[in-house]
Amino acid sequence: MVKVLPSVLKVPNDDIQKAIDAVIDVVDGIHYDVMDGKFVPPTTFTIEDFRALRIPIFTDIHLMVDHPEEVILDYAKAGAKLLTIHHEAKQRDVRSTLEQIKKLGCLAGLSIKPRTLVSEVPDDLWEYADVALIMSVEPGWGGQSFISEVLDKVRYLRKKFTYKDINIDGGINDETGLQAVHSGCTMLVSGSYIFTSPDYRQAVERLQHIDE
Repeated sequence: MVKVLPSVLKVPNDDIQKAIDAVIDVVDGIHYDVMDGKFVPPTTFTIEDFRALRIPIFTDIHLMVDHPEEVILDYAKAGAKLLTIHHEAKQRDVRSTLEQIKKLGCLAGLSIKPRTLVSEVPDDLWEYADVALIMSVEPGWGGQSFISEVLDKVRYLRKKFTYKDINIDGGINDETGLQAVHSGCTMLVSGSYIFTSPDYRQAVERLQHIDE
């Protein structure tokens, strides 16, 4: 079964806990986007916002920030299970940041934007990361249209790393999610599709069983 991690990026702040509570017993985790207004123009949640939530299940913190190495300790202490950083960020050394994440007891994710070639990331970094996250929209805003060309990156990684979890984020619905799974994804991040559905749980279950 495909792992589904709803993104709460487009959920109004006052409704986030309610949205999480509505799906918490059927999802495989929650995807939480952190933006600093530098790596991408918008600013979203802070560590205080995250600490205020009750998320007793697997949580993927997607750090769209220039210097993830400066905040990973806070999010690890606050309960994150997967910390995903961007190869394009301004951290001093990508591998060192991934190592720090693992030393904190979290899984380490590595992400790239749609315009970044998968070959720009050394194979040893993809291998070291626990999860590869391919962005299928430009990071920063929810509700964008899926960029199908990124599926070539998924297919490349799946062929090279047969055992690895590959996640995809951006414009995921029942149609694009199926394309992603057929290309090799094992995890789907979906926000608007789930939280604009009349039944959140049914939307999650459709994605979980999308390839059946």
